[in-house]
Amino acid sequence: MHLRWSISWNGQPSTCAAAGVATVALRDSSGRDFGAWDCAPGEGTTPPWARTAHDMTYEGFQLLARDAKGVTLAVSGPVPLPVVTGGVVEEPPMELRVTDEPLPEMRDLFERVARYYVAHGALPMSAALTPFPVGLCCGNSTWACSGDREEELRWGPLWSQAPWVELGFQPSHEYRYSYGLAVTPSPPRFVIEAQADIDCDGRRYSDYRIEGTWDGAQFTGIDKVTITGAGN
Repeated sequence: MHLRWSISWNGQPSTCAAAGVATVALRDSSGRDFGAWDCAPGEGTTPPWARTAHDMTYEGFQLLARDAKGVTLAVSGPVPLPVVTGGVVEEPPMELRVTDEPLPEMRDLFERVARYYVAHGALPMSAALTPFPVGLCCGNSTWACSGDREEELRWGPLWSQAPWVELGFQPSHEYRYSYGLAVTPSPPRFVIEAQADIDCDGRRYSDYRIEGTWDGAQFTGIDKVTITGAGN
């Protein structure tokens, strides 16, 4: 019995090396790991004990893509039940979707806030983490937010409310992070925060922060990122 997976990077088919994935692990619904394998697109071998347990299924299990430091980069949806066709057991392939989120989105938001200040002579209003709560989209089949209108209808205004709509900001693709903006009018200062429950365990979160400070001519700090709990 085997588990198969493929790797994508920012929505495009990729390789383990290009996406920075070193290992793929199998995790049960309680958060326990049941083995990890070197990442190679195609086929991964399940643990020996699982192959000999005739009543074993992977219902509720997930695959996790991790980098060389053990940081979780992507989580698959629940492993589907095997399909039996003509007496042959087939394991549907699992897609591990790796992205470079949230840094490009945070820097894009930083530049939008800076342009808003120059245009209006004041900073936009603050915004709580959106979507909220963090990990809201873990219930989706892809364990991520799609960013389509259906989510706005299901959960209420997300990116169509202030200040996001004034800034023209919304993640441009499938996303897993929630974004927040904390503003201090005088002296001009703002903090952009991005949080995610990457492994969807509901316990710990990845937290990224960038602080923008006005130096009298421009906002500085776009490349100074504070990261806590990456991959959680």
